[in-house]
Amino acid sequence: MLASTFPLTIVSRSLGPRCLHQSWKSPAAQKASAELYFACAEHDAYAPLEMVQALDASLKAEGEVTPGPVGEAMKAFAANPQDAAAIATLSAEVAVNPILRTTCVATQIQGGHAPNALPQKAWANINCRIFPGTSVEAVRAKLEELVADPAVSVTTLEMRGPTASPPPLSRDIMEPIEALTAEFWPGVPVLPILQAGGTDGVFTNAAGIPTYGLEPVFIGPDLGHIHGLNEYVGVQSLFEGREFLYRLVKTYAERK
Repeated sequence: MLASTFPLTIVSRSLGPRCLHQSWKSPAAQKASAELYFACAEHDAYAPLEMVQALDASLKAEGEVTPGPVGEAMKAFAANPQDAAAIATLSAEVAVNPILRTTCVATQIQGGHAPNALPQKAWANINCRIFPGTSVEAVRAKLEELVADPAVSVTTLEMRGPTASPPPLSRDIMEPIEALTAEFWPGVPVLPILQAGGTDGVFTNAAGIPTYGLEPVFIGPDLGHIHGLNEYVGVQSLFEGREFLYRLVKTYAERK
């Protein structure tokens, strides 16, 4: 099961000096790029932990099949989201940390208008994966507060739609998935997950239509090179996933 975070684009702009000749290099002349640098550093500094049902169910289920300290930390955090030791362990895991909190990172940085002139303006694209139920404006305002510099503006460029909390994981939803999984792949557990990605569910959930994502395909430790130029999925897995989804939707449609 998939409950998505919400991608947000944030831009930081900083205006530099009026005199742009390269020979006028000075601390003041480097103002635009320096302000942007520190603003980007602050963007990644705010990351409160949050919890929703999908995450609670995900950590409990994955904790049972994940060996070692990480699995134990998953179960401990699900039992007590204030467990400092569990938080430290999970926050150090690159695959787990993004599902515990809103994350923001600079993905593009640009500045200047000519190779022989000091930068008068610099901007960075800050991509945020916002935790379900957290508003876009709340994240933008917090980043602006952390930057704390009137010369740097933090604005949203892309608004895909309103944010919404994920719907409940009821047995009416889970039972058909578990039954088909046992038929297609005996012994494979069904795990609810919170994934740091975006789907059209952001629109339908906000409109009051409970929406769930399902990923009946198998990928390796490289995650199929997701978002890369060489992104892939196995041929057998693709066809099995297609048949699985067809039968699942048919099952839901025929239920009284």
